[in-house]
Amino acid sequence: ELEILKASGSTSDFKNIPVDIDGSRVLNIIDNQLIQYEQLHDDANLISFYAISENSEVLNMLSSIDYGLQEVIGESSAGTFHPETGQWIGSLQNINPEDGYWIIMDEEDDIFYDYEQIGAPTHVDWTTEAYDGYNLMAYPCLNIQSINDAIPAEFDGLIESIQTEGDAAYLLPDTGWVGSIPNTGGLAPGKGYWIKFLPEIIDNNPFYFNCPVDCEDIVARESGSEQLETPVELKYAQSSQQAFYFIAELNLENHTIEDGDWLVAFNNDHIIGARAWSGEYTDIPVMGNDSYNYSMNYISEGEIPSFKLYKDGEMIDLFGATPAFYNLGTHQITLSDINFELPEEYSLSNAYPNPFNPVTTVDFALPENSYVEIVVYDINGTRVDILTNQNYQAGMHSIMWDASSFASGIYIVKMKSGRFVDTQKLMLIK
Repeated sequence: ELEILKASGSTSDFKNIPVDIDGSRVLNIIDNQLIQYEQLHDDANLISFYAISENSEVLNMLSSIDYGLQEVIGESSAGTFHPETGQWIGSLQNINPEDGYWIIMDEEDDIFYDYEQIGAPTHVDWTTEAYDGYNLMAYPCLNIQSINDAIPAEFDGLIESIQTEGDAAYLLPDTGWVGSIPNTGGLAPGKGYWIKFLPEIIDNNPFYFNCPVDCEDIVARESGSEQLETPVELKYAQSSQQAFYFIAELNLENHTIEDGDWLVAFNNDHIIGARAWSGEYTDIPVMGNDSYNYSMNYISEGEIPSFKLYKDGEMIDLFGATPAFYNLGTHQITLSDINFELPEEYSLSNAYPNPFNPVTTVDFALPENSYVEIVVYDINGTRVDILTNQNYQAGMHSIMWDASSFASGIYIVKMKSGRFVDTQKLMLIK
């Protein structure tokens, strides 16, 4: 395999640079113009545009796609082609260089669509406003970079998670970035990313990436390991609705797991995601129903996926407390091949420690799959925090309350699930 260290004949003003970006496509930079090439598959593709033509209208930007285009979906807008009028309709009329987009293509098995566009590079002086929550962003840089290299230090601790099509990353305070994005090299040109910012980001606008400015940096890249190809029997269609379940612990009593074994997500009997085991914090993608035919049997908001270990052609049931699905969710879960006996009744156990400073844990038991709401009140009966309000599988569950931002005193935690209601006192001592 040939590794390119520097583009021959390249110049700092981008007059002529042919560059192999990732071993599978060639980036041509001629007279300050880029030619962006992408190969789109059927169903949902999450991409961004690092070459924008002067005419940024959707129909012009996507004119190289001869057929198969169904819809383009942005963070808060969408558009589609009206076959009878020949017009592009909807709120999404222009491609923005700061944004990522879901490109929905016709549902045909193993069909690929070629996208090609010439335009001005977008990475020069690229910035965008970022806000608390999920932001659908472009990645304008022309090289693959690790997350730590791509995101400036001033934004350290302000990003909780990153998602792209079928891959994710989650920031653990003591570990760093985990998941399939860091495992495969990091952020890549041509992809769109859902980036979840914490509330403190409001003081750090605008957001930008560390894009190399000289040619040698442009072709330098961190080499990541490639993901294993999904076995035919585990294949599923990519949806524009997705969540990721990170395996914090996998406790196997009757089986073993090795690199190359697969963890598979199900909605009833339908496969809705799969990931090869790569160790602790392997992230399993879970596809949701986005109303297209390919997602007809996918999971809906509030439903709970199940998981299995696929090993040597056998599906092995896994059990654990699994949070309900919601789009863009990132969850840490513990799974086991042992189905422990279910509780016989609802219960709210004593918090521990209690008194506490500043974190305490609340355990609760569910005899069946249930919707649970756990809320904290102050001594005056004012609601001060919501610990959870979602569906849970039957079993034992734990949830932590971090009261770092609350004053010392007595608080009441209240659990409601169906007709079951229980409360207990908590004492915060600082």
